Amino acid sequence: MRLGYQPVGREFPVFRILYTKGGFESRPLYERWNSYSRVQVSGNPDELKAPYARALSPTFPPERRVRELRVDIDVNASTSLLGYRGDLNEVDFLKYDVTNIGHYLRPNGDTLVIGTGGGRDVLAALIFGARSVTGVEINKQILDTVNGRFGEFGGHLDRDPRVRFVNVEARSHLARSSDHYDFLQISLIDTWAATAAGAFVLSENSVYTVEAWRIFLERLTDGGVLSVSRWYSESQPAEIYRLVSLAFSLPNEWKLRGGWNKYIVREAMKGVIAEPVRTRRDKMGFPTPSGEWWGKEWYEPMMDLLGSRTLRESGAIDVEGARLDLQQYAAGRVDAAGRLFRLAEFGTWLHSSQGSLLDARRVEHTGRVSESALVTAAQPARGDRA
Repeated sequence: MRLGYQPVGREFPVFRILYTKGGFESRPLYERWNSYSRVQVSGNPDELKAPYARALSPTFPPERRVRELRVDIDVNASTSLLGYRGDLNEVDFLKYDVTNIGHYLRPNGDTLVIGTGGGRDVLAALIFGARSVTGVEINKQILDTVNGRFGEFGGHLDRDPRVRFVNVEARSHLARSSDHYDFLQISLIDTWAATAAGAFVLSENSVYTVEAWRIFLERLTDGGVLSVSRWYSESQPAEIYRLVSLAFSLPNEWKLRGGWNKYIVREAMKGVIAEPVRTRRDKMGFPTPSGEWWGKEWYEPMMDLLGSRTLRESGAIDVEGARLDLQQYAAGRVDAAGRLFRLAEFGTWLHSSQGSLLDARRVEHTGRVSESALVTAAQPARGDRA
């Protein structure tokens, strides 16, 4: 970090930071510090431009333009401050943003937003007809900036009778509160503000724990939705892995609904399939004719797979043991259907990943499926469920 001398201005100190995190920093519209963060606002409040969005639907009209400023917390953590004059049509592009997809499941309810930032998620809730919106923001400087200095630009959401802002840490607030919500949104909230100052107690990291999620889920109404968004990168998918792992770490009672599994799939099938089928609680899947597959149609293709050079040279499979399993299963002496299915899945993946399928040939068996069909046609075996 490098300091430089700048002429004194009404809203800037005598000394200003010129270089941050490896680059020159242009002068912002506004800058304020508190004991644990530095908040800046930059951009042209009169310029119409394509909206900043995390991921927009392909149906989004590309010609849409909005007024938008950027709010930065400690340089790298940013949020949008949208120009808003009270007409939600000005900002209805938020309906196309993937982080707001949960609102389609639970519109028109009571919403809580954790990490309000520039007010983007608060506006999204209003667009979807929320009865009330509670915005929880840990950083008072952000609230003062958005609702104070730039309140007119952002439409003074703090004056909307449906909206209430709370300057508090979200997890502790919900632990003390008895209020319940139809929709609870956590969209990409993370900064280096508190950690940089050493004040880890103020960091949003405490939001991403099993204990915190239990509190969030307990504050939902019956049928309420918890929506959590994180960044995804193919080369570095760790954030999504962590998020999924966290969700699966919750007790089973949080992952089922009314004794049903596949709750979201079942809801999506309303009016598509017969109600007795859709609502069967003892239905865990469909049995598969594994005896016919491994004992007859797929016996020879599986033998060819086990004899392939790629599988033998991989060293990952006990080929002779697998052959014995297949022979014994075909003779009805052992139930190895599950092992054989996983082996077929692995073997065909191994061939495909090396640019060939079953030694670069598609061997057809008269009256039977080809080995390549194992890639797409194999199903969980007897005792397993689809």
